[in-house]
Amino acid sequence: MKQIFLNLSVGFLGICAFSVQGQTQATNFDLTDCSGKSCKLFDVLDSGHVVVMCWVMPCGNCTGGATKSFNAAKAAQGNANHKVYYFLIDDYGNSACSTVTSWGGSNGVTMTASYVRAFSNAGNAINMTNYGTAGMPKAAVIAGASHKVYYNVNGSSSINTTAMTDSINKAIAEMNAAGVGISLATEKTVLAPNPVSSEFRLTSAVPVEWITIKDISGKEIMTVVLDGLQIVDVGFLNAGVYFVQCFSPGHEVETIKIIKN
Repeated sequence: MKQIFLNLSVGFLGICAFSVQGQTQATNFDLTDCSGKSCKLFDVLDSGHVVVMCWVMPCGNCTGGATKSFNAAKAAQGNANHKVYYFLIDDYGNSACSTVTSWGGSNGVTMTASYVRAFSNAGNAINMTNYGTAGMPKAAVIAGASHKVYYNVNGSSSINTTAMTDSINKAIAEMNAAGVGISLATEKTVLAPNPVSSEFRLTSAVPVEWITIKDISGKEIMTVVLDGLQIVDVGFLNAGVYFVQCFSPGHEVETIKIIKN
């Protein structure tokens, strides 16, 4: 929501001007999103994923930056090893979820996409000043178990889809080089046998609602809603390397590499 400035002209220029921030580390939060799902930022990052965060008032001046940052996240979908999320966040935690989601849907953000999460930001838990000065909008790209900030820019005119995409690709390249993101160190889910010839059994310490199988290029081959099912038939797959993404009710659990004989 709009903040009240004693000097409107100075305040507006200060919050919308171009600004690249110098912060290098993300700040954790534990918050419920607008779909009612819990989200711990560091859990997402530690799983080898990328998060594009965009704070909005929401207002007309925020539209360009929100749309451009969403487009960067959208363009990054389909990567075999990593999930790229888009978080649309109310700036100071004084807008209802209905306002945030309605505004996003009316301004180029596909709110129903599985990688999009909206936050009313209760208590200003996702404080943009943890990433330098406030911006309207403000966009950041953060990734990996190092919680590194790869992009951090204020203002719709300065937020750039190409630059954000480059930042996302850099984050993914660094995680790939470090061997992060193919499977979680926590090993919550086990697929066996692996290598597999015809079918594998899935066992998990957390609920898994569905899985998506992608080939080495990131192309989605199949999605299976488990509904209590533990055995998945992959006998039809050609021999090669595949990635099984396992999803809990609110977020991705982990991505596991399998070898199909």
